[in-house]
Amino acid sequence: MPFTGWSFWRFQQISNDSSRIEAMHELLTSATDDREILQDLGRACAEIVHDVRNELNALKLYATFLLKRSEKSKWQPDERETVTKLLAGLERSAGDLTMLVHYSRPIEPAKRPGISVQQIVKSICSDRELGARLTGDLEQTLVAEYDSGDFRGEFDPVLLTQAFRAITLSVLKQQRQKGSLDPIKIRLRTEDSKLGTVAVVDWEGVGLKTADLLASVGTTGVCLSLAARIVEAHRGTIESHSESLRARLPLC
Repeated sequence: MPFTGWSFWRFQQISNDSSRIEAMHELLTSATDDREILQDLGRACAEIVHDVRNELNALKLYATFLLKRSEKSKWQPDERETVTKLLAGLERSAGDLTMLVHYSRPIEPAKRPGISVQQIVKSICSDRELGARLTGDLEQTLVAEYDSGDFRGEFDPVLLTQAFRAITLSVLKQQRQKGSLDPIKIRLRTEDSKLGTVAVVDWEGVGLKTADLLASVGTTGVCLSLAARIVEAHRGTIESHSESLRARLPLC
């Protein structure tokens, strides 16, 4: 399987960016009380993450090219499997870095009236790429359940889809780490509150430990934190309940 000078150069670029991040971390540990330096570090890290994401996306294109080439050439099955796994890993890493780039930016929803929360939930449940973001061979089923009612409100559909996708990935990840094959239910209903009619979205799973999920660190923690910021920017909340994670969004 060919490994060109171009792809080697890409890996060197990512290695250099990793060294830059390590240097930033050393400076961070020696100046944790200096707010201005922390802000500078945050901005610099966001730029580095952006650069690394671009490099990974370039490698994704190269891996996709190799995968298509393997279908036309007489590659061995293990070679095709290796490229497939490489592409899946690049997809996951690029997705995580994209999330970090979004996290570094202020949340400024471009709200539009008449956006259906139900359509967003349907798009999440029909997205077959969600499973590809996770390692392992388990297949997890997403089941959507809707009560009757009008779920339209003034939302930013792109940001809200991003938030629901992040929550779904986090729930899937926790269940997959337990080796669970039980389906994940995303239940949508409305209820009346002091704010008027509210859309209530529950992510339900057998044995789902939502308190642990909300206390997560690393990628999962940042994912859920970003999702919470997006929901709050729509005047909503994210709450932990017994075996369910709940988002509440005002519809008026």
